[in-house]
Amino acid sequence: MLPRSSARALFVVALCCFTCSALAQPPGQQASAPGFSYGGKWIGYVPAQLKSGKRDEGPPVLRWRAPQDDGPDLSTVSAPHGNQETAGQEGNSPEASVAGPGSSLAEPVIVPTSFDEEALPPELEEAFVDQYEPAGWAAGTPECAPACEPQARCAAPWIWGRAEYLLWWTDQMNVPPLVTTSPAGTLQDEAGVLGQPDTSILFGNTGLKNEAQSGGRFTLGRWFDPYGCRAVEVTYLFLGREAERFETSSEGDPILARPFFNIPEGVQDAQLIAFDEVDGETVIDVRRGSILVGSTTTFQGAEVLYRRVLNQQCWNRLDFLVGYRFNRLDDELRIDQSFTAEEGEETLVPGTTVELFDLFDTSNEFHGTQLGVVFRERACRWSLEMLMKLGLGNTHSRAVIDGSTTITVPDADPDSSLGGLLALSSNIGVYERDHFAVIPELGVTLGYDVTSCLRATFGYTFIYWSNVARPGDLIDLDVNGTQFGNDGADLTGEPRPEFSWVTTDFWAQGLSFGLEFQF
Repeated sequence: MLPRSSARALFVVALCCFTCSALAQPPGQQASAPGFSYGGKWIGYVPAQLKSGKRDEGPPVLRWRAPQDDGPDLSTVSAPHGNQETAGQEGNSPEASVAGPGSSLAEPVIVPTSFDEEALPPELEEAFVDQYEPAGWAAGTPECAPACEPQARCAAPWIWGRAEYLLWWTDQMNVPPLVTTSPAGTLQDEAGVLGQPDTSILFGNTGLKNEAQSGGRFTLGRWFDPYGCRAVEVTYLFLGREAERFETSSEGDPILARPFFNIPEGVQDAQLIAFDEVDGETVIDVRRGSILVGSTTTFQGAEVLYRRVLNQQCWNRLDFLVGYRFNRLDDELRIDQSFTAEEGEETLVPGTTVELFDLFDTSNEFHGTQLGVVFRERACRWSLEMLMKLGLGNTHSRAVIDGSTTITVPDADPDSSLGGLLALSSNIGVYERDHFAVIPELGVTLGYDVTSCLRATFGYTFIYWSNVARPGDLIDLDVNGTQFGNDGADLTGEPRPEFSWVTTDFWAQGLSFGLEFQF
């Protein structure tokens, strides 16, 4: 019989052999098989500490030699998490560690080696998830494994920014007839009067020109987690000033006039700017003058949004948006006219000059809550983003109406009075109001990843804004001429023109060309 101490020694040796044999089983026979690291890239199962962005000190590295004639040659290296094995142990032969035909690559055996690193086979290159690439092609969950770009990473960048050039169109401003003309020889009482067969409208009665305007849109955002689930983003956009200018002058032929409805007389009438009276073959100069009509429009907006993922897959995601929205629309319409009385003038001293202007200015500011969703689909380097937003809130509208007339008689000082033609004491002033409005927005953007940090974008956006005030809708062509030149002190009859709120809808739409940076 063996001594008791020898029996104990044999028992310890047998127990160690049994334990080593169990640890050396192939991965398919283990309860759970960890992945392994290759140059900072994990193949197979990703440990929990790596999902949270932490590394163990001295991460293990697998050294792989390309297969030779008789198969791959593997030798010694330390296994993950401190498990040390030798190449000669049972279950750890090179044949057992290399996936053969029909075998799974999801749970490879960790086999030590000691020679230089070489490229992984294509089958394994397409399977790894890199958590530590400095920038990636897509944002997604740590578990996704992109199959298009082998070196795509799933963790989202922390910060992104987008700068876009905008080529947009805005809704036209509608204005009533403001400038008319008639052929030479028309009777003075009929010249430029609306409704007369020879009267033509030179400016107004339609929407103003709607030309493309350049602008910009800038977005900056930051994720609060490494997997792109929660973020905040800020956006600002603006369009350049849209301007239209109409200017004309005449020595009397053709006739220039400004139409209005004469309240005391109850008929259509016109104020003459340039007019020649024709008596047979005799032409009598009455007035010569000019008129300038100018309009401007500016549009801008800003957003501060919280972004939260609703559904996220490897190649697509759906985000929910909530936050604050601001928009501002400014319009101005100004009419300047000047004429000089000639020898045929019966109501003014010849040589007298009359200068006047009418100004209609509006501004609209929207402040409200915004809700929305953004869906993005990816296909390799291409991406398609579709968004829907809805702003609900208050629009503060402000209208300013002003006018003035200056009459200069020869050898006398200029005399100025309140009011022009369509802006008189009865409607001149500053008016404000608040009302509920909605601003829906639709957009689609096509993106292409130029590099892992740079994306080129091309898109289309449509914005609608309800209940805005615009200058053309505030012009009243009904005029009580007893206010002319006396600041309204001698007003007799109905005080016209009058101010009343008239709101309309506004839209802006167009194309965008941009670059998006991720870092």
